[in-house]
Amino acid sequence: MTTFLNIFKHILLLLLLLASFMYANSCPKFFPMPHSAGLHIVVPIYNPTITRADFDCDGLIDSLDPDIDNDGILNTNDPNDYNPNIPSKATLALNKIKAYASSNGTSTIPSVQDYVDVGVTGITPSNLVTMNQLVANLTQNNVDTQSKLQVLANNVSQNKHWRDTLEISKNLNSENISSLHSSIDTDGNAIVVWQERFKSTLEQFTFFSSTKVSSYNASANTWTNLTDLETGSHNNQTNDSHKLSNVQPNIAMNSSGDAIAVWVNYGDYYNTPRKYDLNLRVKHYDATSNQWGASLTLSQQSTSQLNDRGVIIKPKIVLSDDGSAFIVWIGRTGALSNYHVYSLHYSPAQGWDTIPQKHSNIAYVFSNEGPIIAIYNNGDAMIVWSETNTTTTPRLFASHYNSSSALWSAKEKISPQNIFNSSHPQILFDSLGNTIVVWIGSSPNAIWSRRYNFSTASWGTTLKLTTSTAEPIRPRISIDNSDNIIATWIQIDITNDLLISTRYSSASDSWSSPITTVDMHSRSLYGHQLTMDTQGNAMLIWRSSRINEFSFTPYAKLFKPNTGWDVNITAIESENNQGDSFGEQILSDENGNFIAIWSDKKTTRVNGTTKRIYSIRATHYK
Repeated sequence: MTTFLNIFKHILLLLLLLASFMYANSCPKFFPMPHSAGLHIVVPIYNPTITRADFDCDGLIDSLDPDIDNDGILNTNDPNDYNPNIPSKATLALNKIKAYASSNGTSTIPSVQDYVDVGVTGITPSNLVTMNQLVANLTQNNVDTQSKLQVLANNVSQNKHWRDTLEISKNLNSENISSLHSSIDTDGNAIVVWQERFKSTLEQFTFFSSTKVSSYNASANTWTNLTDLETGSHNNQTNDSHKLSNVQPNIAMNSSGDAIAVWVNYGDYYNTPRKYDLNLRVKHYDATSNQWGASLTLSQQSTSQLNDRGVIIKPKIVLSDDGSAFIVWIGRTGALSNYHVYSLHYSPAQGWDTIPQKHSNIAYVFSNEGPIIAIYNNGDAMIVWSETNTTTTPRLFASHYNSSSALWSAKEKISPQNIFNSSHPQILFDSLGNTIVVWIGSSPNAIWSRRYNFSTASWGTTLKLTTSTAEPIRPRISIDNSDNIIATWIQIDITNDLLISTRYSSASDSWSSPITTVDMHSRSLYGHQLTMDTQGNAMLIWRSSRINEFSFTPYAKLFKPNTGWDVNITAIESENNQGDSFGEQILSDENGNFIAIWSDKKTTRVNGTTKRIYSIRATHYK
């Protein structure tokens, strides 16, 4: 009898095995297999060599099924598409938060417990609404990990404010500071460069300039490495009074902290005939070693005052995450009106090009802010500039660099025929490699915008952003990781200047109506700058006169995606400082922190003599 039962068990087991194997291979599912005494049989329910149309039998073929094994984990997040894991609390909560971002806040609202399950700290019932508003304004890619959500939670839970002012540099011997520029990486490390002018001790009315640099270490919260990029000098020789100056510095930093600085170096020889040597110089900074390399000369001109007028004006540099870079500048040779736009390309593999690319041929290039350039992470770039000749008003032109072909496109007029006096362009790339240009144009006076579509290699419709007939000046634009854009400009009214802003929503593909963002009530307003962080927070900085005074101090105003612009403005330097600010800069990192940098001038008495003291100052919003 025992033998018969054993035989029956084995026959039954074989039948079940056959049935389950046929079931698994016809429409695979998670299928537990039976046991025999002392024998555990495992039948693989999936054989990669067998092609299956619908693994989980849910009516969707695998090529179209976002969750092939029907375990609640999307294929893009599932380490094994054909393994029906039971999703963890963390996975379910993260999927819920991601869905809330993707739906712009219309799906199921994440709870405090959802954030706890993901591993995010700092979210409480009192700040949950604010946190969810931030998530709803972002894309799924911005909230798809615990670390990204923690950055948002830190911003929500912390009481951020402007910190005490730090003095980066002060030199009692400098006669002036100018050309202040700065850049920042994703971790909040920053570099600032500027030009200082000194008076010669050999000749009473002779001056020379040096380019300076200082670095900010975010983890140590200190400004360090104050040094000269290149030092100017004046040598009074018997037959050749030689003045060496370094001017117009500019800096670019990529997300990993590597940087390149560019400036103009020129020698002025007072022999007969008077002669100039102009050099475009660069230095590379390596973030890993925390070291600057040697100065390199990229473009050189040796010109005589009697027969040539060579100049290098307003060089600007951009640096991509892949290490490629461009410098763009205005050059002039021959006739005084014969200006051109030039560029030089750098690749990590081949170094700097030896021959500059000329983008404008015979026209006069407006030098208000010089040509503007932006670079995409893959090395694509776009240059925009304003030019004219003797018969036309200034128009806006552009040229696009394709990193795949390593070629610049022919210059193209991008301001319409009926928009005159186009100038002061600003440009940026969105996450898809498209470019957005904003500029000033007249007939009527207005701020205009136009988008270049990378996929179609074409320019879209020109849009008017302003609604007032008052004159706008100095447009500024910035973008976040979700491709939302803020544009700002100064509007000159009869009684006072206003700062106006408008916001482009990538979700609705539209610009909002312009609003008055800053009104200083008859106090002057100058030099504003704008930046946005990855989450859509923005910071405006500008200088205005102190109450009942003619000296200036920097002010700031914060924008949050969930609440808009703050009601109040903040004087980020004490109004009791008695200095005079200029050259304002504003930077943002990926953690929602901001750095404001500016030059400061104070008049004081030194050894019984009135003296102007120049310094570089900074403060942090964190």
